[in-house]
Amino acid sequence: MKKLRNILNQLNIDDRLREYAEDFKLTCRMIKDYVKRDYKAVSFSAKVIIIFTIIYVLCPFDIIPGFIPILGQLDDISIVILALKTLKSEIEMYRLWLETKELRDK
Repeated sequence: MKKLRNILNQLNIDDRLREYAEDFKLTCRMIKDYVKRDYKAVSFSAKVIIIFTIIYVLCPFDIIPGFIPILGQLDDISIVILALKTLKSEIEMYRLWLETKELRDK
């Protein structure tokens, strides 16, 4: 178990998972602000990626069926991570917008 923990530490898995979780939360918040029309700077390609990802994750037909333990959820997680990596610049723009909004609101 100690060897596995050392390997995970070397690969910075914990840091990456935290980063993906933070990016996921920000993306959800960005969608919410976009729907409320508070944030309007979402590109067309970002909208397409977000809609595709939501449809894929919610769709019962996956590349790997969901009833297969662990592997069934792995393709959904992979699609979400791929979307987050693709949307990284959009997420960063949104993060900056939030920071400036908080400064403006003070």
